[in-house]
Amino acid sequence: MSSTERPTAPIFGVDESKDLKVFYHNVAYKTNRVAINLEKMKILKDRLGECVRQEGVNYIDKCEQ
Repeated sequence: MSSTERPTAPIFGVDESKDLKVFYHNVAYKTNRVAINLEKMKILKDRLGECVRQEGVNYIDKCEQ
């Protein structure tokens, strides 16, 4: 795996304290998942804000998704 590729899954069943490649792979995986989830939350927050502005007082019924 090159440094530009994202790890697609963590490596289980190997002692991370003895194998640094596995440790760094798993850290990169966790870091990437957190970054992806943060971006998803930003997008959802922006969509919700836009929906609330458009719908006004009816936002509770219309902005559920």
